[in-house]
Amino acid sequence: MKSNSSNFWLYLFYSLAAFIAFWYWHVDEHYQIFEYASYKLGYTVSSELAWEFHSRIRSAILPLVAFIVSKSLLITPFFNPFLVESICRVLGALLFVFILLKLSKIIKHEFQIEDTNYDKWVMLFWILPIVMVRFSSESISSSLYWLGFIYLYPITKNRYWKRYLIVGIMWGLAFYIRIHIAILIGIFILWDLIIKKQKLSYYFPFGIGFLISTCIEITSNYWLYGDLIWSPYGYFYSNVIDGAANSFGIQPVYFYFSELIKNLIYPIGFFVITGLVVFSFSYKKSIFSWFVWIFIAVHSIVSHKEYRFLFPIFILLAPISYIGYHKIDISAKLKNNLFVAILCFNLFLLPSCFLIHSFKPYNFLRLYPYTAKEKKIASLKHNLYSLDPGGRFDKVKTNFWKHPKCEIVVLNDISNIDSSFNYVISIDDYGKSFRINHRNYEKVFETIPLHIKKKIPHSILLTIDQIYLYAQNLPDKSTAKK
Repeated sequence: MKSNSSNFWLYLFYSLAAFIAFWYWHVDEHYQIFEYASYKLGYTVSSELAWEFHSRIRSAILPLVAFIVSKSLLITPFFNPFLVESICRVLGALLFVFILLKLSKIIKHEFQIEDTNYDKWVMLFWILPIVMVRFSSESISSSLYWLGFIYLYPITKNRYWKRYLIVGIMWGLAFYIRIHIAILIGIFILWDLIIKKQKLSYYFPFGIGFLISTCIEITSNYWLYGDLIWSPYGYFYSNVIDGAANSFGIQPVYFYFSELIKNLIYPIGFFVITGLVVFSFSYKKSIFSWFVWIFIAVHSIVSHKEYRFLFPIFILLAPISYIGYHKIDISAKLKNNLFVAILCFNLFLLPSCFLIHSFKPYNFLRLYPYTAKEKKIASLKHNLYSLDPGGRFDKVKTNFWKHPKCEIVVLNDISNIDSSFNYVISIDDYGKSFRINHRNYEKVFETIPLHIKKKIPHSILLTIDQIYLYAQNLPDKSTAKK
């Protein structure tokens, strides 16, 4: 009864975090999922879509889900893009909590853990309700992968071929949603054949299941692109042959280790990395050791690296680090005191899933808090996302998009600019300055200052539709002459 009650509160906590989380980890959540759905809904024209759409390198499976949710809401009075995204996030969060409970129980049983602190650490690991409630390709594909893994457990040589068929469908969908999941699929098959001595014939039904998922992938792509598209080919050609991935930045080999320590927050990051290392030395043949280290190693070899690429193994970080930490040969009292300190710090960070506004400086869905401080905002380009609440989404209340006391004006001609406005410009105007005569002085409006622009990831710069102008006053002309 106590366990069921704890599970209920965990589901509720993750659901609330998912529903409230109007921030994003990466703009791909919008530009490669919900924007595609918006295109099929007739709100967004194809010319406004990101380059990935025109290169046809993204799967349409998640956009199709977003489209179905949108269509379901359109028959009600409650449709707006925020609610669509919230519902999708909540559905993903509920699936993840189910998997988290099952997988943590599997690991607990396999390593014969009786300590109640294990459950507290795993269920309340602070980073999970931040990164795994996203309706993103990384989060949803990893959930589907671990759902298949759970379905195969216990890992014995006597498994039914029907399980491989179903898992083939699950892992196939996970692969198409996020191609990087192929690494985890390959790791399991390799471990299964080498360590468990599994018969290769068992993977025939797995292949059939994968083909079924391929049919789903191609059908959904036809719905989106209007053509028979196999997205992995376009993804490989664009990112590897054409080198598009490297254009977004090249990071050093140690990138993921430093990012894990830093982003998990240093005390917790050190705790997790130490536990992972000790666990891997203690259980070299464990599938979980293979998952963690081979996955990180393969990603470390690739030139372009992003922290979010590791999300598929985040579900393992808490249970594996806990087991590894308790294998360290130090006094039980010291070990317990250190763990309590780490756990308390973790609990302090846990509410951040409700408090964090955005991990990026420009959030296309969050014009509201900025406009609350301004009286007027002018745009040199019609903004499809924020500046037209009555056009693109006619059922969306104005104050979802901007502060009700803020006047937003769309300017067709730069000559109409005056000093009473704060200005928004399009990405096409990067590097330009605008001089506006005002009384006895000129006012210069320029794009993001160079020292700030250098700190913004290239992928963000490519996808920002509107940015604020920074204002800079010049000296009065009459004063300058003197």
